[in-house]
Amino acid sequence: MGFVKKLLTCAAIGVLLSPYYIYSSNNTIGYSNTNNRPAWVQNIKQKQNLETKLKQKNEQVIMEEDYSTPIRTTIKTEKNYQVIESKDWLPLRALGYVGSLPFKAFMMSWDMNHYVKPETKKSIETLLENDDKIHGLTIRLNHTRPLKDSYRLFTEKQLTERNNFFARLLLGLPTTFLGEFFSKFTRCDYYNPYTKTAVVYSNIEAVAKHEIGHHRDFTRFDQDWAYSLARITPPVMLYQEWKASQYAKWTLEEKNRCQFGRYLIPAYGTYIASAMIALFKILTWARKKF
Repeated sequence: MGFVKKLLTCAAIGVLLSPYYIYSSNNTIGYSNTNNRPAWVQNIKQKQNLETKLKQKNEQVIMEEDYSTPIRTTIKTEKNYQVIESKDWLPLRALGYVGSLPFKAFMMSWDMNHYVKPETKKSIETLLENDDKIHGLTIRLNHTRPLKDSYRLFTEKQLTERNNFFARLLLGLPTTFLGEFFSKFTRCDYYNPYTKTAVVYSNIEAVAKHEIGHHRDFTRFDQDWAYSLARITPPVMLYQEWKASQYAKWTLEEKNRCQFGRYLIPAYGTYIASAMIALFKILTWARKKF
């Protein structure tokens, strides 16, 4: 009954927001001055033809075996990032689609927490090629691998050098294992700073670039655990989400700029609501305690 109640609540909110969704789907919101991009995205190059760029690069293509299905993983050797496209095991995929229904109902969009298609994948790869600040990022499209990424946390050099052993054990391991399982069963998009992995299920450019924005935000630091742990405080959580959404806003392809208002603004509203609820609980507890 808890799931049904959540689904109905999300559907009711989605219906109430539907006039805004219709309006924002046909209008760009937040682009009053398109020439005033933030300084932290100014270094992103002009969009180039991805196919032409890839022909000029040496690529290393490796094959993995997972559920007896070969996965083609293309690694760009210069910038050391990888985009891995696969699928979850069929029974888990079915559970994930059911688990994603509240999110779809809230956003009134089937593309939310659904399945990344080639056009969205191409937009992701183009951004990764053109943003010189992005290094060492792994993007998993349409799947998670909690066991594999937990193993990477303690064996991959670029990850072990970023955070000390105890941070990876006490913070990174639960974040990776539990986070990816939650993502698998709800098909939610999320970014894990400890493994430098963005999981993307939504066929929405703005959502994918929001997760990449989290990665770029974390690159400002030499280690990840302190900034990640600070997220438990509502102001830091809101700041991190705002940074990621601003990055997505200014890197969206022009034809998809309506997605900032259509998806990222309502999503940010859920974080504001969560912060207000958390603050209310803290104040209630303090009043009873003191």
